[in-house]
Amino acid sequence: MKADKAALHYVGIAADETKRCKDDIYPLVMWGITEADALQVCYDRGFDFGGLYKIYNRASCWCCPFQRIGELRKLRRHHPELWARLMELDERAIAQFGPGPLGQFRKDWTVARLEARFAEEERKAEAAMVSAG
Repeated sequence: MKADKAALHYVGIAADETKRCKDDIYPLVMWGITEADALQVCYDRGFDFGGLYKIYNRASCWCCPFQRIGELRKLRRHHPELWARLMELDERAIAQFGPGPLGQFRKDWTVARLEARFAEEERKAEAAMVSAG
């Protein structure tokens, strides 16, 4: 534990997300640097994160169940290999733990259910384009 070692713990939470602060040290908050400011500093120094921020609002864990639905939709569209892995992980969890909080991506839906939803959204969008064209 960090308390046992008297370690300092610096966390990269930005000035515009202080609601996430607890009892660590937050240099970006202390310096008033927002998420946008921090990203610009990275861009100014040549770090572009492989273009991920041109697609996603946040470039965090691709398998995080706390992502917004739009980010998951983008993951499926732009990174189908990761989406396939996420589907596999969800299937394995359901097989091991059954349906419910431990056995699926989120308590209210599985990745397979999201896949069906996204596929239906795509089908409807394509049909609307055909009928409009």
